[in-house]
Amino acid sequence: MMKRFKYALLAGTFVVASVVAPTFSSDAAAAGKWVKDSKGYWYKTTKGKGNGYAKDEWVEGYYLDSKGYWTYKAKGKWKTDATGKYFQDSKNWSPKSQWQTIDFKTYYFDANGYMAKKEFVKGRYINKNGVATSIKDGKWVKGTGENAGKKAYQFSKTKTLKNGWYRIDGRDYLFSKYGWVVTWRVVKSGGKYYGFDSAGHPKEYTKISAGSKVTGSITFEVTNANKVKAAKDMNTFLGLCTKDGSSRTLYVDKVKKTISNKGGTMYVDNMTLVNYVKKFAKTTSCTVTGLGSVNTLFDALNFSGLGSTNKPYKYTVKIGNSKFTKFVMRANYLIFVVDGKKYQGAYENEKLYILGDVSNAKFVKSLKTAGAFGATKVIKQTDKK
Repeated sequence: MMKRFKYALLAGTFVVASVVAPTFSSDAAAAGKWVKDSKGYWYKTTKGKGNGYAKDEWVEGYYLDSKGYWTYKAKGKWKTDATGKYFQDSKNWSPKSQWQTIDFKTYYFDANGYMAKKEFVKGRYINKNGVATSIKDGKWVKGTGENAGKKAYQFSKTKTLKNGWYRIDGRDYLFSKYGWVVTWRVVKSGGKYYGFDSAGHPKEYTKISAGSKVTGSITFEVTNANKVKAAKDMNTFLGLCTKDGSSRTLYVDKVKKTISNKGGTMYVDNMTLVNYVKKFAKTTSCTVTGLGSVNTLFDALNFSGLGSTNKPYKYTVKIGNSKFTKFVMRANYLIFVVDGKKYQGAYENEKLYILGDVSNAKFVKSLKTAGAFGATKVIKQTDKK
């Protein structure tokens, strides 16, 4: 393919005086005019890259070399296919991975030769028409302090990209409302789930369909200092996943008790759960069995606030043979540790989404054996565009 540097070499191989003059078009003609001298044709204009003339650029489909002369005779024009818009000359050469100035506007063409649009390329913003704008200072910046490890994209000195998808140097990134790139998570955007690696690039995730029952339990590990707070959270959680008027089994320090839901408040031995736990100063472990359906369990974890961070106590969710600790669930997004490894994911509409390919993970097999989850599918991902 013809490279840009080749244009300069062509300058000494063509006899310019013997060729036909360029055919004018109204757009370029309004910006200047063609002039012929002893060396050939050049374009007189105040818009070009030269001092009063166009150089190293295309005008009306004709390429003007670094000295401003029309030497390369293969005429170029815009073309469009199902993928996008591109520029090609009569010798089938197209610019790739480079900038080109065409009729006094600067464009960038990707590695496949297609015109870039609505994205930052090498710090410069390209608008929806593919034209490079005056914004040239876009750059990645790193978070500090509590935001250490995060990254944002800054331009125009103080502005940052926020709340949506943006394309930068040929890659798509999702930015939070605070301006940080979404990384190492499975999140929902525009009604669809996406997985991201530590750089904010697409990463596969595993979608697992929920089963019917949770054959497991939840255990609260509490001390004198935090048992009242734990009991209150237990009461809220159990009130959400236990029907009014029904009961289930509770083990307090391995002592079996019956816990009942009366109008949303849990009772043990005719005492509220909170007062019961409060009374027994030696309480170190409370385990509730028979958690109900998977959907009920996750809804209760989500809406009870039990899955929020900074709890003063520990709790473990056991499903089948797997134990889930450091469980955080907020607005359907979840984090947990199982078999010594931390996972990120989401739960919605009876579907569990876990970052990465976990289809053969031990805990997934355990969940399926327990009937908590069923069909598993690994979703491969590419850039959004």
